[in-house]
Amino acid sequence: MRKARRVATGGIAGLAVSTVFATQAVAETPAPGTAAAMVERVTGTGDLLRNSAADAALPATAQGSVKLPGGDAPVAVRLPATKDVAGVTTKAGTVVYPDAAASTDVAAQATNDGGVRTLVILKDGRAAKQQRFGLELPEGTEIRETASGEYDLVQRLGEGLENVLATIGAPWAKDANGKDLATRYRIEGHDLVQEIDADSRTAYPVVADPKITYGKGVYFSALTAEWKAYATIAVSAAYGGALYTCTAAKLPAKITGVAKMVCGAGAFSGWKNYVNLLKKVNDMKLDAGACYQTKIAPSNGKLAKVRMKNCK
Repeated sequence: MRKARRVATGGIAGLAVSTVFATQAVAETPAPGTAAAMVERVTGTGDLLRNSAADAALPATAQGSVKLPGGDAPVAVRLPATKDVAGVTTKAGTVVYPDAAASTDVAAQATNDGGVRTLVILKDGRAAKQQRFGLELPEGTEIRETASGEYDLVQRLGEGLENVLATIGAPWAKDANGKDLATRYRIEGHDLVQEIDADSRTAYPVVADPKITYGKGVYFSALTAEWKAYATIAVSAAYGGALYTCTAAKLPAKITGVAKMVCGAGAFSGWKNYVNLLKKVNDMKLDAGACYQTKIAPSNGKLAKVRMKNCK
């Protein structure tokens, strides 16, 4: 089954209602050994945005929600806090919520790629090794694991279209010596739970982070047999003019949906690249019965084999 993935990009984000940051105390330079210093040593600060420059809204207190830009489909993340402590913002833009849970500080960072890091700092062995982040999602949103250990937040729009609202990056955790610790996610309802393998031999404090990035691009997925069928259409002279002018009404039903989506979003160059890719498909060695995906906007001109669930 063909499937186009319409992913939230700058155009959709531009429809978002402006968000305003709550006022937070500012610590100009984090003191060595503090949670802020530990976090910024691990993550760096080169990709951080200060509150006034960020599209995401970081809460004033630990029991607020981190809000990502989302237009008519907003996404928010609840921090794993048991106490509603006030956040303190560093000069670089990290917001730290000290002692937000037992033996745990919580932090958040807005990044220049449209993402948000939501971090926990486990100060000693008494800190919980499972951290729960509540996801506030539009109705009908699916949380779908990818082959790389990430999770996509997906809305089905019908007619084979999907809107990927955001992506949760693969988990990581580091101890005080910079050593990587084993960590993993599990999904419970709309909660993202990060499990961290730490024990009596672990050097504390430990920093761990789910990062959520808003938008990935526009994708189209289809089975091998369908790609071959589309390729036959693409090389047919009868459809040449319609293909290159985005005249969706004159196209065969199989590719009308993706034409309307891409051309309607103004991504005409992406559509032309897609058509050029179709013309090369019959020369490619594709596995029978497999699912392949291409990125349309911005176009990468390649087919990548993906999980079958992308084509269902």
